[in-house]
Amino acid sequence: MNKIVKLTLILFLVSAIVAGILGLTNMVTEEPIRLYNEKKTSEAYSTVMSFDSYEPVDYSGDRSEVTKVYKTNNGDWIVEAEVSGSQGMITVAVGVNADLSCNGISIISSSETSGLGSKASNAEFKDQFAGLSADQAKVTKDGGQINAITGATITSRAVCTAVGAAIEAVGTLG
Repeated sequence: MNKIVKLTLILFLVSAIVAGILGLTNMVTEEPIRLYNEKKTSEAYSTVMSFDSYEPVDYSGDRSEVTKVYKTNNGDWIVEAEVSGSQGMITVAVGVNADLSCNGISIISSSETSGLGSKASNAEFKDQFAGLSADQAKVTKDGGQINAITGATITSRAVCTAVGAAIEAVGTLG
């Protein structure tokens, strides 16, 4: 019985030390990670639209993919949408012109397969969206103008869904 108590105390002590180290690591890295994510998002916004400033806009429409909407000082829009890809969630920044066409897209975060779905971040794929409307921002198999990434049709469709949702959301805001 004495041996069991001793082993339990040792296990508790080791667990407490490990938990303390993990907590300390989280405390030290939390702020740098937050700053990095803000910088990455800001760069994505700058990639999809030219602007001097932007203001958040409340969006409570039907498109659940849309997580954030901003109106730029130029009268254009930046929309952040989150969609489900083949391996997890994909967060896409979409620049929407006042005429409801896509100005550009940028993948903020993705957990798609390296070498397949991750190609959604490549210029060859992203550049196809410029100037398209919501109806045109679909893969060719679905009647749109986007050439899907070979071997990553689910990812391609997910990004198209994000772009379509962003444009439609802006359309309801006027």
